Formats: sequence, C-alpha cells, structure tokens
Amino acid sequence: MQAVDKTAPTPTVAAATGVPADLLYQAARQFAAADRVAVIYGSGISEYPSGVQAVTALANLVLLRGSVSQRVSSVFAVMRDAN
Repeated sequence: MQAVDKTAPTPTVAAATGVPADLLYQAARQFAAADRVAVIYGSGISEYPSGVQAVTALANLVLLRGSVSQRVSSVFAVMRDAN
C-alpha cells in the first residue's frame, strides 16, 4: 500500500481514487453548506489496516463543522450484527 499524502490537492486525490475532481468539490460544498450532517459508516471500514484513521477522519469532518451537538448530526456506526 502506498503512503497517503495528507496535503494532496484535490486533483491528486481524484487521480488516486478515480473520483472526478469536480465531484469531490461538489461533495465538499454540499457537506459544508448542509444544516446538519450525519456520517454513517459500516463495520467494514474498520477491518482495513487504516480503519482507525478513516473513522477518525470522518469524526474530524463532523467536529470541524461543529455538528456534533446538533440533533441528528454526528458519526454513526452500523455494525454487522445490527443490520
């Protein structure tokens, strides 16, 4: 696995993920403009070697928006046994 450049500009992230840069920009704008956000992830993300970092990054996005104390705005895990 290749190391991730945490300062990578969006075109670099787009090339690495296959997601077009315009879609990344659009998603970021929608996330930033939303009144409330809920980040919901499945248990599979934690099975990867970088799973802890991925979940931490998701939580940090919500924290940076100041959305944690808002109703229905937080980070939620959907565990395999809960489906």
